[in-house]
Amino acid sequence: MPLHSTGVGLSCSPAHRPPCRSGSWATSPPIRPARTRQTPQKLRRVLADVRHSGFATVTLTVPWPRTSVAAPPLGFGGKVYAALSVVMPRAAVDHKDDERRSSRDLFCTAAAPGDATARVEIEGLLSAPTSRPLCHSCALPPADLVCSHLLHPQVTSVTDAGGIKSRDVVSALCDRGQKEVEEPEGCTAGGHSCWQRRVEVKPVRPARLPPLSVPEAFDVTDLAWRLAFGQRERFRGKPGSMKNTASLAVDCADLEEFESRMSALADVIDQIWPGDALLPADIDVEKASRSLDRLTEVLRHRLPASQQARVEEAVSALRRIRQVRNALQHSRTRGGLLAALRNLGVHDASPSWDDTWNIVRAQTVDALKILREELVQFSETSEIST
Repeated sequence: MPLHSTGVGLSCSPAHRPPCRSGSWATSPPIRPARTRQTPQKLRRVLADVRHSGFATVTLTVPWPRTSVAAPPLGFGGKVYAALSVVMPRAAVDHKDDERRSSRDLFCTAAAPGDATARVEIEGLLSAPTSRPLCHSCALPPADLVCSHLLHPQVTSVTDAGGIKSRDVVSALCDRGQKEVEEPEGCTAGGHSCWQRRVEVKPVRPARLPPLSVPEAFDVTDLAWRLAFGQRERFRGKPGSMKNTASLAVDCADLEEFESRMSALADVIDQIWPGDALLPADIDVEKASRSLDRLTEVLRHRLPASQQARVEEAVSALRRIRQVRNALQHSRTRGGLLAALRNLGVHDASPSWDDTWNIVRAQTVDALKILREELVQFSETSEIST
């Protein structure tokens, strides 16, 4: 793509060169109006705006509707070495939230009560006729960049004998009570210092794991454990039911099934039982009676300090998973379950239990993978040293 049609391209060095040099750059590349709608004169104005504000904003519709906001990290002496950008999807038609189409006609739904041209209602909102050029010339910031705290803007028409000449913002409210709202044109990125933008992140449905991922992860970790500490040692040294292991490969549809799967997983985690020969001699009796405490003490005692951070990360993940089972059994009605799920990254007040179970399985696999990698590294280092 041409540099001048991207946020990164506009925010790079040409925008931060002296005007004489950036002006020559603006005319040197081939300008393709059909694609970028840029002329050399307009491009020079855009570069001047980027130089003044420190960032560039570009809205494109091909191959999909999106807005790019880019800025250059400045090095020593103000030199530009790179550019960073954030690309966000946007509505394919609407330039501002207050635009609505009715058949072929475009209306402004932020019409002020005193606007003589506002004669229709759209979805209960007083609306006035407008056009794309009128909206672009209006001081109301575009929906992509407007402050999240700007409320109830009112726009009126300026007319003469020839019809509507422009649409001007006459008032707006601020949800934070800032006086800067008296100049609503500054309620945009790079405008008033109080500007804020709330971004709502929609949860992404996690990728489905193969059914046998968790049982296989435990089995492979057991192999790595024996490789590190000897063939007689076992990662899951405590006997357990095969039924629990089989349950880890089954999906769940509701809270009752989720509780059953979590109980099975907690029982398998409790089977993690390093042998007594690997425990430090001064281990506390109470710690020696709990599976994850035994695991922590063995790894802390046997593995070098350089591996402790990742090992602790993995064991902490297994503890958080184990705490969900405790919450299901003891504190579901007191909100303990939701708190335990939030520790796993599940923030829905009423979660999808199938998706939540898949997240738990994925985090179990990730934790066991970290342990496995550290055990293999330890075994390889031990072989080299001997």
